[in-house]
Amino acid sequence: MTVGTTARGRRALVFGVLAMVVAAASACSTPANVTPSSSAPSSGSPSTAAAASSSVCGYYYEWTSKWTFALQPDPHAAYTYVIPKVTTDPIGYEITGDFPYAAWTSWTIYDAQAKPFSLATDSKITPDAGSVNPFVVGNPVLAPKRSFTLLVLPKGTDTATIAESLRSVPSSNIISSPTSGAAYVLANRVYNAFPGYNRGGAGGSTNTSFPSVRAVNYQTGEPVDCTSQNLAPGAKPPTEMPTNADDAKPSDGVLTLTDGTRIAVGSQGSRRAAEGGSGAQDGAEYAPALDPDLIEFTRPPLLPGADVSSIPPPDNCAGYLGALTDPTRFGLIRMPHVAVWFDTAGLTPQSLFVQEETTYISFTQYGSGVSFYDPGTPDSGSLGNGELKVDKSGGSTILLWPPNLSKDDQQKVFSLAEKNGWALMRGGEQGKVTTANLFVRLKGASPSYQGGYTPTSDRQGVPCYFDANPTESWYQATGDQYVASAKNIGTGAPQGVNCTLAEVTGGSCVSRLKAYIKQTGGSYTASS
Repeated sequence: MTVGTTARGRRALVFGVLAMVVAAASACSTPANVTPSSSAPSSGSPSTAAAASSSVCGYYYEWTSKWTFALQPDPHAAYTYVIPKVTTDPIGYEITGDFPYAAWTSWTIYDAQAKPFSLATDSKITPDAGSVNPFVVGNPVLAPKRSFTLLVLPKGTDTATIAESLRSVPSSNIISSPTSGAAYVLANRVYNAFPGYNRGGAGGSTNTSFPSVRAVNYQTGEPVDCTSQNLAPGAKPPTEMPTNADDAKPSDGVLTLTDGTRIAVGSQGSRRAAEGGSGAQDGAEYAPALDPDLIEFTRPPLLPGADVSSIPPPDNCAGYLGALTDPTRFGLIRMPHVAVWFDTAGLTPQSLFVQEETTYISFTQYGSGVSFYDPGTPDSGSLGNGELKVDKSGGSTILLWPPNLSKDDQQKVFSLAEKNGWALMRGGEQGKVTTANLFVRLKGASPSYQGGYTPTSDRQGVPCYFDANPTESWYQATGDQYVASAKNIGTGAPQGVNCTLAEVTGGSCVSRLKAYIKQTGGSYTASS
């Protein structure tokens, strides 16, 4: 799930599904009726069997290979949601299944304002008895017995009062849900699924099922009909996962909840909900234009719906980097050292999970036009891990090419990139609402990795402009100290320059990039 900003200093709702909660909260004054626990059918009755079948919640899937504003997904990831109503009835949710065959995963709950409320991250989840958590360092990543159980309970629930059948869930696996607002979001993220598995880390040679979310009366343990609780539109069961094939079109910008409420998502949706307007406000997702000849990465503000590493988050900034790119020029970007990621190629039953510098890294382009993930081609709008074409020095050079480039010039530039070992990515487009923006994500970074973007006890990270300026928008960020460079994150800093075609083909673009990196205290290669 991805996030955005409103223009001119106001906070926004999230891009994607999380924006629905806020709109639903303003549209629904009270939770819909549910079956009270006192009238729940007795165990073993036909009604109970029917309830057990309908208690499995359908998901809203955001597993996409095409995207456009206002959605900003990483196409290497699977985002999956349930949107439960808030109710005073004793309804909780039991999440059961296998840990995904993937490099990273989390389960996050967001409240009615789309603020992170509670979190269960991969390595912190206790596996079921007899199973192994494959995300724990030293555990086999392909362990066949890998099941887990999470329990979602309203905040403040006395666990001594829950049903006997639910008491085996360890406290580490109980996550709290809000008790106010009309609804909340239960969001699952899976990044970098193993080869042969779908984006959700399911299927594959093991024919692994995707986890199930089941509505339950947490006082009696009896099943509850989830269809009466879940506001997610077009919800499909875990057995109907999307395929990895390209989508026919990007995800919808307008969604209809199960209660009939129609809402626009992203910052467009937040403005319509807050102001009653029919369109997005100009500049809603504009990145700071610090120097028109440079591509300078900063940390955008931490907004509702953000994917966070902890609750509370470490500061007021997002955990990823973002930069403005020029849709009319080439962008040449250098990362002198690409964080060593957890390599999922060639895994065997003896392979153990290792905490590398990171578990996953990607560059993804966004903007007003449609981008798509087409690995191995120059048209792809996202590069992850090995797609970055890491060179012998451990670094990567990315050439971002403008969408209006002629076919002849494309071939000329593509051949040059191939000769130089550069990764290629199609640039984005700018509109009234959003600039062309490039995001860099690190998932599961080691707390001690000095190239990490967020602060820890072991590293500085990239300073957060919005700690001192919490009400400002991303485009207002200014100051060299807030730009990623060797001065704050060493050789892990991505830096770039904007160039003309003549500068790219003539070699002066590379010279300018090297000079810029040197000027800011770094070097083009990590070893120099």
